[in-house]
Amino acid sequence: MKRKFNVVGMSCMHCQKAVKNALEENEKIHDSKVDLQSGEVEITCDESLTLDEIVEIVEKAGYKVN
Repeated sequence: MKRKFNVVGMSCMHCQKAVKNALEENEKIHDSKVDLQSGEVEITCDESLTLDEIVEIVEKAGYKVN
C-alpha cells in the first residue's frame, strides 16, 4: 500500500535522512521517498499502518505531519 503525506520542518539533507531513517525503522514500512523541497513523503507500507502511527514516528524524529 502506498501513502503520501507532507512533513513540515525539514530544512536540510540531514533532516530528510532523519525522517527517512525514522520511517524505515518501522517494520510495517517497506520503503520511503522523502522530498526535501516539497516536504512530500511517500511510503510503501502494510495496510495495518495507521495515520496515528505515522504521525508518532515523524514527531519522534522531531518533525510534524501536515
